[in-house]
Amino acid sequence: MGDAFNLTIVFHDSWVGLVKTVKRTRRGGENRFDEIPRPNRLSDPLVMSRLYRAMEEKLAIQILYTSMTTGKDDSQWVAPVRFASDGERIHLRAFSFKHHEYRDYVPVRIGTGSSFKTRPLVDDLPIDEDWETIALIPLIPRHDLSADQARAVRREYGFQVKTLCIQTRKALEFYADRRWGLDQKSSRLERHATEYVRPD
Repeated sequence: MGDAFNLTIVFHDSWVGLVKTVKRTRRGGENRFDEIPRPNRLSDPLVMSRLYRAMEEKLAIQILYTSMTTGKDDSQWVAPVRFASDGERIHLRAFSFKHHEYRDYVPVRIGTGSSFKTRPLVDDLPIDEDWETIALIPLIPRHDLSADQARAVRREYGFQVKTLCIQTRKALEFYADRRWGLDQKSSRLERHATEYVRPD
């Protein structure tokens, strides 16, 4: 067949970054596929290993973290509990002894000059309510779209019924909004409602 082509897709998703290589060539060598480059966010393997060790051994660890809100490099003690991905980068979920609550940290913003001192957790950590709570988010085409536009959006996102329901942890809800573009004025989708449930 004259239109035959070879398709090679390689995904590599690791703690230290995301690399996606896609090559699609038509017979004769003509390129028929391209993509926008992804940011290659690299986390220091030593930092990741120290965080993971603290997590596994139930330790608090002292880090130097650059805040995107204040711009300060704050030294603080945190208790790492898990890693999560928003589809673009890895986040660390940890209890902050400075703020007395669970927070998300981007490992690449943890300075390699951190002391990384550790200490055993004397008391049990509080329950991470936002992590344990599931957010059920039904989506619909934006209310001000025309009927034809709404039908196009339903085709684009693969609607099978009236709403398209996405499910995530409440702790990751902010990233779900950003991933689906719900925080953008140009979004084609909007929330119909949001239900929060706690699995037994």
